[in-house]
Amino acid sequence: MLQFYVVDNLWQGTLNTAHFHCLPDAVQAYRALPAANRKALGIQRGIDAIDLVQCLPLSSSQAPYPSLPGDARKLTHCAAPPLPTGTASLGSRGGPFADREGEDVMVLRFLEYPLWKSDPQIMEAAQELASRLHIRYCLFRRCIIPVPDRDKLPRPLRGRYLWPDEPGDFATAAQWIYVAGAGRLSALEFKRRYMDVNSVQYPLVVHIGAHGMDSRGNYKALQVTPWEFHLLIQRSKERVDQNKKETRNVK
Repeated sequence: MLQFYVVDNLWQGTLNTAHFHCLPDAVQAYRALPAANRKALGIQRGIDAIDLVQCLPLSSSQAPYPSLPGDARKLTHCAAPPLPTGTASLGSRGGPFADREGEDVMVLRFLEYPLWKSDPQIMEAAQELASRLHIRYCLFRRCIIPVPDRDKLPRPLRGRYLWPDEPGDFATAAQWIYVAGAGRLSALEFKRRYMDVNSVQYPLVVHIGAHGMDSRGNYKALQVTPWEFHLLIQRSKERVDQNKKETRNVK
């Protein structure tokens, strides 16, 4: 049986959590909390739980945040903490940057776990949250990105593939990343600033410039959204796998 939970502030060492049987009640409690809190709304099934929404600052110019308990939580098949059986009262305490209001961001981590991704109730809850909270951004693999408007590549990119600097590692096709508040950064500088596993400063990525090619192997410079880059990585991997399969069949 699914239930929902709201955490009042992930800045706090001790998490105050409230549980709800229906999503509208959870949303109401979540909205009542200050936007300066790093609050979270998630879903729980048995001992498994995962955040669906967090309130995060969008400015990349803010100082790196301290280590937060919500980023290191572990559970079977997911990445969220065991929740207490009782309902805790929700406070309104501000965190270290209580004067910096955040924005409600959809956490796409659930897409990385088959347990969650394959459950239609989870997808329905995520879609309802996106509508109720007017979600504009998502947290995807340590980056805040604009909400994807489609799950397939647009037509101009359907015949394009990534040309990585390191064979097999298609993420290395990225040459520059445009970060809101920081401007265009080289892939190396972006990694140095934001990809430290001990940092929970999430950059707002707007565009990515990458080396690409067409189906004939001709070079094509690409400028894509972060989600399109993710889809291109998938497409490029599938092409390599298909080529290997065809080569084995010829032998």
